[in-house]
Amino acid sequence: MIYGGSNKSEGIKELFIYDSDINSWSIIEPAASVSFLFDRSRHTLNKCEDGSYIVFGGLAEGMRVNDIIRFKACSTSVSVDDYIMVSNGPSERTGASSVSYREKLFIYGGQGRSQKLNDIWEYDMPGDAWKQLS
Repeated sequence: MIYGGSNKSEGIKELFIYDSDINSWSIIEPAASVSFLFDRSRHTLNKCEDGSYIVFGGLAEGMRVNDIIRFKACSTSVSVDDYIMVSNGPSERTGASSVSYREKLFIYGGQGRSQKLNDIWEYDMPGDAWKQLS
């Protein structure tokens, strides 16, 4: 799965999914009701154990963000499970590293508004709660 990115002149909000059975990439068009898949780059994207995907932060419409999008995708469609504006969690950032493990998402570092970040955050998906680990 690839979501977003940028070319030199604009952001991209397309979703691509790879089918290893036929060795081919497909573009998935989000439904019209999915209005918050913004042009996004420098974000994280992880596959969760339940098969859904989770996106954190990056640049959306040219602004640093710290939101979460959780969605499911197949070769022809996307359904969004959650769109969460982060309030008690990590600050807005680009270029962070992340990993999902069981029902948690771990975020490390990235670039804040004016400095490089060196913090670690844990997001508990079922509880919708953030905890700073360092």
